[in-house]
Amino acid sequence: MSDSILERAMAAQQALQEALEAEPPFAGDSPIPVTLGYPVDLRDECAWVSCTLGGEIAPLDTGGQVFSSNPHVGGGIYVSQMTGEDWSALRARLQELFLALEELVRRDRTLGGTCANAYISSIAVTEIYPSATQVALRAIFELEVQQYVA
Repeated sequence: MSDSILERAMAAQQALQEALEAEPPFAGDSPIPVTLGYPVDLRDECAWVSCTLGGEIAPLDTGGQVFSSNPHVGGGIYVSQMTGEDWSALRARLQELFLALEELVRRDRTLGGTCANAYISSIAVTEIYPSATQVALRAIFELEVQQYVA
């Protein structure tokens, strides 16, 4: 891997997307699509790793030779059901999928060696109504990805 801060951040995005694709319950008999970038087609269940990046870059030495970068890698998990059904199952499914993300990040804090440390730094859950007969929950998450570049 090069020393490019942007290339390292994009590698972390790709590593997260690939790891989620392989993680149960995303992988399995009925795989849940995990895309790089917001999905074109929001299915009943899907997840994505955002292509948007942001974060801070700071020198770690007085000569400006070593830098710390903390890009924020985001994404989301989407689950839906028919209108009028009890929300308990939908909430439980979102919790199950988000827990899989949490466990994945806990198991591999380096996201396949693309960073020094990654952790979930924020989450926002919203309810949305994609149609008159469907309701959904969307969890938007952000990981802070700590990297050191010389």
